[in-house]
Amino acid sequence: AVCLTSLASGVSEQGLLDDDDRAAVKAALDATFPAEEQNGRRWADFREEYLAGQMSALTTSELLELTCSLGEFRGGARWVTDDLRSVVEERLRPPRGSRPSVELTHILLLRLCRTINLWQGHAVEEMLTHLLSSPAAVRPLPTSYFVAVLSALCSFNVPKEVPLTLASAFLDRVDCGECIATPEQWVRILHSIRALDDPPWWDRVTPRILQNLVPHVRNLSPHNLALLLQTYASKPQHSKPGQRAESGDAILDHLPAVVTGAVNQAVRAGGWNIEQVVHNLDQLGRLDWYSDTTAAAMVAQCTQTPLLEPHAPLLVPLSRACAALRIHHAPLLNKMVLWYCWSCTYLRPNPLPQPQVDELLEFAGHLLDLSFHSLELQGVLSEQLLNPNASARQKLALLAAMARFAHFPIEFKEACAKVCAESNSSDLAALTSADLVNAFNIHLCAVFDGPAALKHWLTEDEAMKTFFQVHTSQQWYHKQDQERTTFLQSHAYLTLKQAIEDEGLDLRPSEPGDVYHIEFVSKDAKERLGAMPADPPIALVCIKSKEQLRWYIPITADVGLDAEALALQNRCHQFRYMFRGSVQKMRHLQAMGYRTAAIWLSEWTALETAEQRQVYLRTALGTPGRQNATFSPNAAEEEETYC
Repeated sequence: AVCLTSLASGVSEQGLLDDDDRAAVKAALDATFPAEEQNGRRWADFREEYLAGQMSALTTSELLELTCSLGEFRGGARWVTDDLRSVVEERLRPPRGSRPSVELTHILLLRLCRTINLWQGHAVEEMLTHLLSSPAAVRPLPTSYFVAVLSALCSFNVPKEVPLTLASAFLDRVDCGECIATPEQWVRILHSIRALDDPPWWDRVTPRILQNLVPHVRNLSPHNLALLLQTYASKPQHSKPGQRAESGDAILDHLPAVVTGAVNQAVRAGGWNIEQVVHNLDQLGRLDWYSDTTAAAMVAQCTQTPLLEPHAPLLVPLSRACAALRIHHAPLLNKMVLWYCWSCTYLRPNPLPQPQVDELLEFAGHLLDLSFHSLELQGVLSEQLLNPNASARQKLALLAAMARFAHFPIEFKEACAKVCAESNSSDLAALTSADLVNAFNIHLCAVFDGPAALKHWLTEDEAMKTFFQVHTSQQWYHKQDQERTTFLQSHAYLTLKQAIEDEGLDLRPSEPGDVYHIEFVSKDAKERLGAMPADPPIALVCIKSKEQLRWYIPITADVGLDAEALALQNRCHQFRYMFRGSVQKMRHLQAMGYRTAAIWLSEWTALETAEQRQVYLRTALGTPGRQNATFSPNAAEEEETYC
């Protein structure tokens, strides 16, 4: 018992042993206490003649230490742990008399919490429940032990009120000056309770932790900074600024700038390797926390690091982060695409298994969002149409991606006919609404962007018309109607409507059932489109914030630039660039005969007076759509908000 206790982890879970050492200890315990009979002698005899006597000589604390050691190292047969638990149960619940007191050292309490799964339904569980339900009982714990106990409790399925009550009481003690915690300890506390911290506990725990942590974020080690980022990204708080002020958690308004500044500092100091940079950039994308300097530092490291075989898992999270943060850095995207296509030829199995087809679809989807077109990637997508491992759902998604890329090779028509013929299969029946909306792009993009023969086939063939009318068009038009409803309930609609009336313009919201929801169109648009007049009808399109790039650097940029020089190359400082769904929408509206004009909601919502909005509207209509560089579509639900 003493030997195993000395080898066990202390306050730090790392302990003295590495993974190989711990495996050796486990193997020794398994050999000492095997589950099977040994040399014809039953272990039951050994237990009765020797082990029971040895156990009786140990104190209750020593029995607890030994049981915890077996649990921590996961060594020895199950019967050894069961015997130890039985002896402890008898000690703590004697048949007669009062229960004995047990002296728990700080480290023993911590070890009991780390092995709490061994004590379900046991007297020890009852003892721990009684002890930990009273914050006053853990007041003597030093901060390092308290943080470790809290972390251990949150790793098991204990009632969340227990660790949250302990954390709240600890914060009260900090406020009273009774104890202190280091920034690293605050990160561990936040990491422990963040998954549990929901209303009504939110106001009492997380913002108070952040109030103590935020002033010291820049001094965190790169490891703890990454842990903070990962913790908060796993469950971000989406309260509005007004709600934050009322609930006392206005500190959250400062958190993005503080954390991105610390990330910028860590990257420039070389604190993270390429894997860590990509992982943390992905976390920033999940939170939508962006700054030019931080993006420049992280993109520069990704661009300048050669991609090798171990980096294959980084391409999807890196492309996902770029799309989420609205970063179109063409040299980096080109490097990623070329390496991915090379790996498909020389490293990946041929044909690709289904999980890797899904990975390809996700990777291509992020590049579509960023409107990065590559003949090499389009070739890989085309090859997968003939992949026998690809399911009907995957082939439908491949066709949609190729249609959105406006890539229609010979295989496209054959694969489309085959997939549509299998529309009654369980695979297609299980498609989500998002899948069906995306699949409608096969028809929509082929009609507007495809060759004439393909367009004629899709619109005249009965099987094709039936497939898209039955399976995909309803979801597409339902989504357009949802966007229309959201817009009509927004503040942007009210201010735009007022500005249009003040300008005396003959515009109105588009009608339900149109192939694209248009925020405002000419009232006689359909008649004028049919007549093809010299003065085409107006389509006034709102570009949401999530459809406007923050960072754009063209393919011709110098990839050897440092972070400072790279930030200066960002063309979004001089021009506005749209991407995601707005690009396909604008392109198709122009193909229909509309004169498109863009209202950039990031600018519109900043206007304060009616006069400013009239001038902005007048300018937008005077220099319609084509003056803005454009990028491509996305169906993310987060883009529905008109802001």
